[in-house]
Amino acid sequence: MTYDTFYSEMENKILLALRKEFGNIHDRLDEELVMTKIKLAKALYEQAVEDYRINQSAKNYNTLIVGMITLQYWNQKGVRLFSLTEDF
Repeated sequence: MTYDTFYSEMENKILLALRKEFGNIHDRLDEELVMTKIKLAKALYEQAVEDYRINQSAKNYNTLIVGMITLQYWNQKGVRLFSLTEDF
């Protein structure tokens, strides 16, 4: 059984798209980019929760799933910290 068998097809597509563009969660990115993406993912998630509270439609449910997966991905994403010893 692979890691991806725990997810639905939609969840796999979202994770695949994130991994394709930004790499695995262990692949480190600049701190500024990750913090920006976390902020945007939180906004998406909060809006999705509110929309789902108002109307429990399939569309709002799917948007909520997207928001949760995206937020989880960015909260776990590796960060490349700024170093004073780096070459510029």
